[in-house]
Amino acid sequence: MLLQALQHVQIDAELQRFLLRPQREIHVELVITMDNGEVESFNAYRVQHNNFRGPYKGGYRLAPDVDMQEMRRQDQLLQQRVLLFLGHMQPMYTDT
Repeated sequence: MLLQALQHVQIDAELQRFLLRPQREIHVELVITMDNGEVESFNAYRVQHNNFRGPYKGGYRLAPDVDMQEMRRQDQLLQQRVLLFLGHMQPMYTDT
């Protein structure tokens, strides 16, 4: 959707690249000792689109089907909201 919108306005290629690509992607493995003493491992993902307007912000979602692709899609939707509403949020997801 953002790419389609950018085709209708005159923005140079460098700025388009800045708007479309995240600044950073993070994937970590969280190793947690559960209440019953067992050790569990969870993958966690976060995309940080840009911090041009200030520190990264956002929440997280716990779901077993979350992966980096899902996180990228969610981040792109948030980035589009940033452009429309001049706010900013950044998500963090884990595959619990």
